Amino acid sequence: TQPKIIITFLVVYNVSFYRHSKNQTSLSEFQHDDFQLIIGQIHPLTAKEYGIGETYGFELNLAAILSLPKNKTNYEAISKFPAIARDLAILVTADTTAAAVRETIITAGGQHLHDVTLFDVYSGTNVAAGMKSLAYALTFVDPEKTLVDDEINAAVAKIEQKLAENHHAEIR
Repeated sequence: TQPKIIITFLVVYNVSFYRHSKNQTSLSEFQHDDFQLIIGQIHPLTAKEYGIGETYGFELNLAAILSLPKNKTNYEAISKFPAIARDLAILVTADTTAAAVRETIITAGGQHLHDVTLFDVYSGTNVAAGMKSLAYALTFVDPEKTLVDDEINAAVAKIEQKLAENHHAEIR
């Protein structure tokens, strides 16, 4: 549950990171505008020396995060009308970030796009070298009426068009 607490903390403080380096070590660096997060596995030999099992650690400037303004929590009434879920899987180049794709989906999705969740990242068998597959769950809802397929299909078509334009994405 510790990682969940850390992630929740970072969401409250509106902190988002992007991958800073692609080194071949077990450490990953993520960069924010003013500071970075380094996270990774403690080398197994070092862990063995200290008599501990598989261990991960991170370095984060907590003072810098605490100085950021907190996100305001917004609550909204649950719609009386059903939400419509659609999955969208795309192929993009391996260096395309899931965050950039998500931002394009949100921007193109229109007023009824309520949620976008990345649920799968895959590269390997049946995916060309240098490419990866990203799959998102999209949730559409209108608080004033039931959405019809034509409305959802139009929104998804616009999203697909923008993904192709902005990221040269191929729909799977």
